[in-house]
Amino acid sequence: MIGKSKAARVGIFLVMLLMLGSIFVYLPKEDDKVEAVGGPAITITIAQPKQTAYVAPGQDGIVTFTGTVEAQIPWDPSFQYLVVQLSADAGGWPASNPPALIFSRQTRIRTFSLSVQVPIETSKRTQGQLSISGRWSYSPGALGGTIPAATATN
Repeated sequence: MIGKSKAARVGIFLVMLLMLGSIFVYLPKEDDKVEAVGGPAITITIAQPKQTAYVAPGQDGIVTFTGTVEAQIPWDPSFQYLVVQLSADAGGWPASNPPALIFSRQTRIRTFSLSVQVPIETSKRTQGQLSISGRWSYSPGALGGTIPAATATN
């Protein structure tokens, strides 16, 4: 009986040794590590930092601003997209918001265009400020956040 008990203990020891050894076989190599999911670095750039509005009677007072949004995404699986929704604030003057911008593994820079309507007969001494900020989110996904504003004057 003692012989069978010793054989059982040796067998259990070998099984445990194999299990522990297999842990080391599955340790990831330095090249196999995947970057953790995190927020993208997003930059809004306005192409026209200063615009002139024509507000004399008979003119519309509409000023158009264009620019780019650049996104550096830290993790980019092929099934996930970055959605950026810009928001324009012209200090109370009507401003349009561009449609959502979609970024992917292949698309890192997108352009946008928006308009501000300066009220007719506004004094030429009045200087307005446009602030374009935004929100980002991954789709599909729950991670999201805000984007620092870029500014221009009109």
